[in-house]
Amino acid sequence: MRTIDLTTNYTEGYLKNGKLEEYERQFPELFKHYFTYWGSRKSFTATLGEEEVLKRAMLIKQCLPTIEQCFLKNALDTSKLDVVLFVGGGWTNGHAFEHRGKFIVWLPIEGYETKRQVLAFVPHEIVHALHYAHSFAFYFQDKEEKERLSRLLIAEGIATAISARVMGITDGEALWADYLSESQKQSWVKKCKKRKSELYAYALKHFSSSAHSQLFYTGDPTDILKNRAGYFIGNELIKGLVQSKKLTAQELLSLPRKRFERETRGLLARR
Repeated sequence: MRTIDLTTNYTEGYLKNGKLEEYERQFPELFKHYFTYWGSRKSFTATLGEEEVLKRAMLIKQCLPTIEQCFLKNALDTSKLDVVLFVGGGWTNGHAFEHRGKFIVWLPIEGYETKRQVLAFVPHEIVHALHYAHSFAFYFQDKEEKERLSRLLIAEGIATAISARVMGITDGEALWADYLSESQKQSWVKKCKKRKSELYAYALKHFSSSAHSQLFYTGDPTDILKNRAGYFIGNELIKGLVQSKKLTAQELLSLPRKRFERETRGLLARR
């Protein structure tokens, strides 16, 4: 993987001089995508100081070779991927976007404080890039499509299931890293499993809607529908599909969207 580090530009162009435009100029296509789908220029503010910028960028860079080797051991080649490190507004851990005919992984480093977070969440974003490159129909080019529940369930389910397998970690670790304690993760998974039929029914009802992406947000811990249950549903659907169809990771990444949606609808209906 090739690393493109924009963090120095953040420190010099924005943190010291307060010039967001100067910072954006280093990769305008990335920032256009970022501010279109994840945040707002108007609300952008400093999330990290200079010392923390250096510390977190180094942490991610140190982990990337390990992550690349884990993918390679699972027959997934990431050697040609570009990974962009930058400081964002604290809205997301990252994703992937199309640039000049290829998909680039982008990582706002303020989302990565510990090694466990890097090893859990960076592979997730890498899988998004691989998935979009193999099955472009899952990529989004407007806000409505980005939020469509069917797309989110499959894309986030694949990213969760494959990253967990590649890194050899549990589902709870892949989704929460150390943001929750072990007992809290177990409790969250238990709640999801207990209400699995209800969650599947909800996902089936709103499968084609773009108004229920709150399933993927971290919110009210007392209401599973507002606390990342979408990731649980998506992950369970992918595992169910792998079990029933005996699909490899490579086959999952390349499965056409129409067939994927048909298969996942069927799994949701059988709940």
